[in-house]
Amino acid sequence: MGTRNSKSKEPVKTPEEAAKAKDIAEKTNTLSKEQGEADEAAKIAAKELAEAEAAQKVADKEKGEYDEALANQNKEEEEAEAARIAALGAGEKLDALVASLQKAQSELEGANALTKSSKEKKVAKLTLAVEEARKAKEEADATAEKERLEAEEAARIAEKERLEAEEAARIAEKERLEAEEAARIAEKERLEAEEAAAALKQAQEDAEQKAREEAVAAAAALKKAEEEAAAALKAREEAPFYHEGSLMKKGDDMMGSWKSRHFIARNEAQNFTVEYFEKKGGAKKGAIDCHGYKAEAFSAEDTTAHGEFGIKVVADAAGGRIWWLKADSAEAQTEWMH
Repeated sequence: MGTRNSKSKEPVKTPEEAAKAKDIAEKTNTLSKEQGEADEAAKIAAKELAEAEAAQKVADKEKGEYDEALANQNKEEEEAEAARIAALGAGEKLDALVASLQKAQSELEGANALTKSSKEKKVAKLTLAVEEARKAKEEADATAEKERLEAEEAARIAEKERLEAEEAARIAEKERLEAEEAARIAEKERLEAEEAAAALKQAQEDAEQKAREEAVAAAAALKKAEEEAAAALKAREEAPFYHEGSLMKKGDDMMGSWKSRHFIARNEAQNFTVEYFEKKGGAKKGAIDCHGYKAEAFSAEDTTAHGEFGIKVVADAAGGRIWWLKADSAEAQTEWMH
């Protein structure tokens, strides 16, 4: 008897769909954050590794310089020891010559005329030898002192290089440990980023699988609904009538009194004609041709004037007849209008 008005609605997410969407968004944000942290940690690790390698190069250089200084120290100490021994030898030689000179001088004092000349030559020769030995000893002492000072300087330099090498090694070890820690953090961040990516992928796959399942279910439900609608339409078309029941009808007389009538709404095959009878199984009183008409619920003014649950069958064109009907409940009113 009536015309249904449908309104298009925006698709509304179910709580489960909303929760999944929120979960995917959170996992996407987490992945982005973890990837950023992993990239930053990798940069830091690369920087720390470069610094560790540079520090190791410095340490190796300082170690080489220390080894060279130590070798030079050993060489200078050997030369100083040789010079010391040479100086001792020169001193021993000088002492021996001095003793020989003293003995020769003593012998010269007791020499007779025959031996005096040879004794004088011997003393002169020994005197010259003593002078040369004394000069040689002074040179040997000077050389020994020079070599000693050079050995001390070499030892000082070697000690300085040792301390610098130890400091460089300490710095290199510190940089190595920092590089290892940075690498450990970078690996941790990389694994967390991989875990976040796997979680996001799993959530997306779950959502896609759920969407596919829901699409299949929706398609099946739509097909079922279409089949049921087709079956219902066919049943309606094949049924002897579409709907029937009792309604109050306002009379056409001057008084416009309301009387109960039994209505039967015919199907499409019978042009949707609505027939009404005195009572169920009683004499036919009339019919309503619904073509060009529409059913409306009573307005507030109509309800005040005629009561609740009213239905007006109104012509589309102005000036047409109005059929005034009333159901006994809101449910009945809705059934007749739809």
